[in-house]
Amino acid sequence: MRASATTTLRTELLPSAVGAASFDKHKFRQKRHRMEPGISELPVGSAGLVEGANRKLQGSVASIVTVNGYGLTSEKRIGGAIPHVKLLYFHGWNSVVGGVKPTYLRSHGHEVVEPALDHEDFEAALKTAQAAFDQHQPDVVVGSSRGGAVAININSGSACLVLICPAWKKWGTAKTVKPGTRILHSRADDVVPFKDSVELLSKSGLPVSALIEVGQDHRLADPEPLEALLRAVEGRG
Repeated sequence: MRASATTTLRTELLPSAVGAASFDKHKFRQKRHRMEPGISELPVGSAGLVEGANRKLQGSVASIVTVNGYGLTSEKRIGGAIPHVKLLYFHGWNSVVGGVKPTYLRSHGHEVVEPALDHEDFEAALKTAQAAFDQHQPDVVVGSSRGGAVAININSGSACLVLICPAWKKWGTAKTVKPGTRILHSRADDVVPFKDSVELLSKSGLPVSALIEVGQDHRLADPEPLEALLRAVEGRG
């Protein structure tokens, strides 16, 4: 296989606290590693130390970024095995632009447009969101919490929706979502009840598989929900 070829890599998440004592031949101190033809295992890890993992990837480039205390291995897609996605991200109430989730999606090569939404005036937030959608025409719209309510209350055309613990009962008038929507939510969410997403699923006539139960809180900013978010955005889950 030529070095320019691309094989799809599923992200590997390892705590940055993994000890160097467990490493042997796979010790690296660089943030970026190019795989040579014939090498079948991709080193993964964090904090500049990487550990061999059973990843069959040849002739590709992997880079390590640290988000929320975790090392996240991200393939730099050379040949486009997983298509580049242009997405519009709507943050939650009193959240900031450039948080963990949009940063994570950017680290995987996707284009993320993230407008700053008004925290107090929902109609103003909708106006900003609609203008951003009309200008950028994204492939996917991602909305977190209040941002999820924003996402389902704008005209998103043919774009796919990925909703994270959507607070649709608190903001806006939309009571259903369009076919193909994916929802990520945790049963342990103490801000937006999990049952709200179950109800939204039912009202919208979506299959049970459209609701992805993941995470241990409302933020969904830990490795497992971040990976689930990436898969949803890329249409892999």
